[in-house]
Parts: sequence; C-alpha cells; structure tokens
Amino acid sequence: MDELETNVVFLPSGLKAEILQGKGKHAQKALQLTGGDQSKYLGASMAQLVLIEGKPIVMEDLDEMSLRDYMAISEAFSEQNFI
Repeated sequence: MDELETNVVFLPSGLKAEILQGKGKHAQKALQLTGGDQSKYLGASMAQLVLIEGKPIVMEDLDEMSLRDYMAISEAFSEQNFI
C-alpha cells in the first residue's frame, strides 16, 4: 500500500485496526467494486483502507464482524476520511 496517514484503533474484541486515509483512487475503486450500489459503498471503501492485525480485509469480513467492532471501525473510518 501507499504511505498513507494511519489511525490505530483497538476494537472492543481486542484486535488492532489500522485505518488509512483514503485518496480519490480509493473512492473510484469503491464505485467499481459496488457496481453503483450505494448501499455497499462504505463497506467497499473500508475494505480497501482498513487493516486488522496488519492484514487487509475484504467486504465479507465486515459482514461477519461483531457489530461492536464494525461500529468502532466505521466511526474511526469516518473520522479519518470524512470529517
């Protein structure tokens, strides 16, 4: 991955998540991955820019994650990339 600004978050489960700051290319890829389905855009964006325990994730990992961990990642991701 490119050298992107990173925010480290410890999830309720105890896992370490790294939230990377996105670029326009990540937004474009998220649009491609979702085929224009806006309901999947956030997950596609997070899958590109979140590492769990140093490893990349895929959208399906988010689907199977506990809601507490998902919400912690979602909040940190939004703060890092949208606020």
